[in-house]
Amino acid sequence: MKLRGSSKTRESRYNAKVGFIVGIGMLIIVITNFNFSGAGVSGKVFMVLILFALVAGLYQSYRNGFTVNGIEHEVTDHDLRLEGAITSGNSSVDFAKKLRALDNLKKEGLIDEKEYFQKREDILDEDWGK
Repeated sequence: MKLRGSSKTRESRYNAKVGFIVGIGMLIIVITNFNFSGAGVSGKVFMVLILFALVAGLYQSYRNGFTVNGIEHEVTDHDLRLEGAITSGNSSVDFAKKLRALDNLKKEGLIDEKEYFQKREDILDEDWGK
């Protein structure tokens, strides 16, 4: 299935609350266990970046879990398209033609009741999906 465009989504309140609680725990562990005085410059820069990312995640989890106005993410990577679906007037005509032709075969006695319903199901599955 393919659908072009974008949408706004955000994580569920439950996931945001769990993420917030876990993030607080991680923040406490990092602050209490990291020795900033013994670290070199690159270690300090790395820890500042980690703390910044952790605080940004906490802020997002707080907004999505505990406030009414959450932070939405724009998702533009949708690529959903129903294969074989009715997308234009021509394909709906083809669909109708197939069903009418099948009805005619049944009326003329060329296929029996069981074959008719099997083929009808195949046509419907082909057009609408299972």
